[in-house]
Amino acid sequence: MPGPVKALTGWAFLLMGAIPAQGHPALYHTLEVDLRDAATVTFFFSVHAPELPSAMSAGVDPLGVDPEWLGNRTTEELSLLLEEAGDLLDELYVLSLADFEDAGVGERLRLPLIWETPEQLHDPAHDNGLPPGCFLVTASMRNPGAPRQLVVRYSETADKRLLLSVFRPGGFPKVRDLAPGDLVRIDLPKAPVAKQEPQTEEMSHSHWSQREIAVLIGAGAVVFGFLLFWWLRRCREE
Repeated sequence: MPGPVKALTGWAFLLMGAIPAQGHPALYHTLEVDLRDAATVTFFFSVHAPELPSAMSAGVDPLGVDPEWLGNRTTEELSLLLEEAGDLLDELYVLSLADFEDAGVGERLRLPLIWETPEQLHDPAHDNGLPPGCFLVTASMRNPGAPRQLVVRYSETADKRLLLSVFRPGGFPKVRDLAPGDLVRIDLPKAPVAKQEPQTEEMSHSHWSQREIAVLIGAGAVVFGFLLFWWLRRCREE
């Protein structure tokens, strides 16, 4: 399919009411960044399993899978597909932080990924909200807060475009259509200030008791020193 036609087809899916950042999985990779919780940055990746190597080598038609296709795979097949999906995500995305706008990009973030399990995928009631044949992969990190930025680098070797959605409180998500090799900087919200636990009355009493003990020890040391000095002086006089 020619590039312009492919892109227009993908946007047609969006205009027809598909959920944000979810074009047809054969045409687009998708990534959602959720900033609605100011304390946490959450990532949602989708992977179209019929296009992974083991599925392609088995002759699976990426455009012809039904909603039951994933659930009908054996545990061994799903385990291999999940392993291949991990390799694909590692190849497609580099996530990092920048200290402020136009600052240099920091080291790559290595975030633990949360995967759907074969048991979940075998469950007919399981629904990840994605098109047929897609895995949902999540990750999260503590929000370092403004003025730091999240940097998303999309691989130059990607075989599709990327639909990137950024969710913020009180509004619609901002959707970006990225080409292979694109880099996007996302402003992070101000991180909430950690609340300090109020000092309890018991802790307060304990604090003052320690001070009083320190004062008494100090006074005792002075008195002992004076008595020792007096005793030594008497010994010399005798």
